[in-house]
Amino acid sequence: MAHLSEGQSWASAFFPLNGDSWTAEDAPHIPDLSEPAYTLRPFETTTGSLEYDHVETLEFSDDGMYLAVCSDQGRVWVYDTADWSETLHAHAGDWIVPVMMWVPGEHVLVVKCYPSVDEPEEESQWAYDVDRGTKVEAPFQRGLRRSGDGAYRISRNLAGEGGFDLHEERREPYRRLSHAGKWDPIQCHAFSGDSSQLFLGAQRNLYVVDPAKGEVVDKVMDASERLFKIAASPDGGYLAIGSFTRKLSYLVLGDDRPHELCIWRTADKKIILGHQFRTYIDALAWSPNDGRCLAVALEPLSDGQFHQGKTEIAVFPMDPGR
Repeated sequence: MAHLSEGQSWASAFFPLNGDSWTAEDAPHIPDLSEPAYTLRPFETTTGSLEYDHVETLEFSDDGMYLAVCSDQGRVWVYDTADWSETLHAHAGDWIVPVMMWVPGEHVLVVKCYPSVDEPEEESQWAYDVDRGTKVEAPFQRGLRRSGDGAYRISRNLAGEGGFDLHEERREPYRRLSHAGKWDPIQCHAFSGDSSQLFLGAQRNLYVVDPAKGEVVDKVMDASERLFKIAASPDGGYLAIGSFTRKLSYLVLGDDRPHELCIWRTADKKIILGHQFRTYIDALAWSPNDGRCLAVALEPLSDGQFHQGKTEIAVFPMDPGR
């Protein structure tokens, strides 16, 4: 400062610092994003062409004992969460955009085709009993996503908003859910582990639904420049959201804009924790029973690796203050 004199000044630039703001009360309920406890590489045990393949979805079993992984090309892996060993590696068939679900309360995994919005859902699926280690017949699992207790499911509707019908185990009766009152297509969705809340993410806006009422009870407008994936903690008190980085555009590299994983505290709608990846986030899953870990599918950005079977799954433990 010695070379400065009174009256001199200099300009600066403003940009968000995005500092973490979690409290000691938050810590046991949110993931430690500093470093994964485990990194799973499902495609390392795969043979054959991996062209275009990547992780499409992650789903914990209802009791949190298993984590299931499904790829875009219908490959399936199941990991035992006690030691993260691979217990299943199979091909579930050729499905146009595969949808994966667990049969409620069982260790039976099903994979089916993404249903059409304007035609009855074709009742065809692949089902596998993980405990018995064999393919089985199982009740058809309707919809795109179900609540943890299996009481509610969602299916796309034609209401003109790009949203969903909310229905129970059977297709009827159903309730048409109006989330926006205008066109605001939903990109991602998640039930809380206790089935008390349904979270719907449009490109920018976040909607909170009470499934028992079939109504939007809260919303966050302009929650992000772009929402990609959502996972909810067991009680819905916290959300993990994969979104565009909050850094200004001139701080990232061209079109290969990486994703950021943000942890939201739903009580006050604040981002309390964030981690900037150098990848895309393809899928998220939060352990539903005890919330003890968050699984994140990370997809490389670079040419020659994107959608070429290079996805890694980072498993983050809870409690950044431990």
